[in-house]
Amino acid sequence: MDPRIEPLISNNHVPDPIHIPYLTDELSKTSKELSSTHQKIELVEQFLAGLHSRHTLLAKKESAMRDTLSPLRAFPPELLGELFRACLPLMLDAHGRRQFAILRAVCRAWREVTFSTPHLWPDIQVDIVKRFGTIQYEPLPTPAQLQSWFTDRARSKPLSFNLAARIPINKMLPPHVIHELVKCLKCSVIGNRSPLA
Repeated sequence: MDPRIEPLISNNHVPDPIHIPYLTDELSKTSKELSSTHQKIELVEQFLAGLHSRHTLLAKKESAMRDTLSPLRAFPPELLGELFRACLPLMLDAHGRRQFAILRAVCRAWREVTFSTPHLWPDIQVDIVKRFGTIQYEPLPTPAQLQSWFTDRARSKPLSFNLAARIPINKMLPPHVIHELVKCLKCSVIGNRSPLA
């Protein structure tokens, strides 16, 4: 910056008319340099955006190639099914069903293995608890849903559907609901009475 102009812009005094040409000239130069710098920044940002885009594509490609070479691809589905069974609880309660959903969501191959492994499907549990004076339970599946979920998947495996209660059964469900559940499957009701089977 012109040393004659620096003192003029460091205060709020009205510039002397003699300094106006210097200030006008400096303003013009500064505006041109600012515009040029802005254009250079835009070019650099475009270049960086291109690099980021290229980086993202290369990272996806690298990940896909690593996945392709993964030893898990050659893992037999039967052994994968056994690993899934070891990871999951024997009875699929609400928590177990969430874990099961996570396994099914990993990839298409894992989903196919979970759907084609009968011993992962025969058991389900619905928990019924009393909270704040109100009986709360997960929505009960209909017999049609149970058939779709389990007989299609479990194949020849014995099916079981458990209602696990921490309150007396006669306060939990009306008798006709219990009998309907017993009719549709091998059904255990675990509570303050003997299990039904």
